Amino acid sequence: MAVIESSNIGVPERTRLDFFHSPTQFRYDSWHRLAEYSVRLLKLQRRGEDLTDIRKRTASLLNIVSKLESYSAFPGNDDLGLIITLFEKSDYRGLIRCVESILRSLSNGSYRQRNFSQINPLDPNVDETEELRSRSLAGNDDLPQKPYFEVLFVDKNAKWETKRIKQGFQRITKPEDDFYYDVVAFLISRMH
Repeated sequence: MAVIESSNIGVPERTRLDFFHSPTQFRYDSWHRLAEYSVRLLKLQRRGEDLTDIRKRTASLLNIVSKLESYSAFPGNDDLGLIITLFEKSDYRGLIRCVESILRSLSNGSYRQRNFSQINPLDPNVDETEELRSRSLAGNDDLPQKPYFEVLFVDKNAKWETKRIKQGFQRITKPEDDFYYDVVAFLISRMH
């Protein structure tokens, strides 16, 4: 995943979580701001206006969101990588779609009630009809609700090892399990 360094664009940032009274609220606010910036980018792009300032703000915000999300299993590095790629390629329509999908899942908690046959709404090959069908399945109140939790691994391993651990857990997870869980792998090198 490409990391956007705000120091390269001259935008100061505050990323220490202890600065904020509620890191959870800061996380939601950041995603809402990212959705707002994505819409602004598309509007300005369509009008042919200068995007320099809003791109700097968005790059800085993406850096903050990437750091915040390293502590959570959802949305995950692959989805964040897709969002950053869409931003870098100036695909603001795709960026809006992905950010809004993640924000919706974070807001309603649907990522905690995963349907194992559910498609990934961030997959660029998925059309909007499939995404809507998938979302309606995920939000179906008639389906049994299972407890959700995240397992945190703190290790010195390389990124490829982290991905292997997550894939291993996904392989052994079955739809008939009594709970849903996901893996957060936090690399010690991030702490320095």
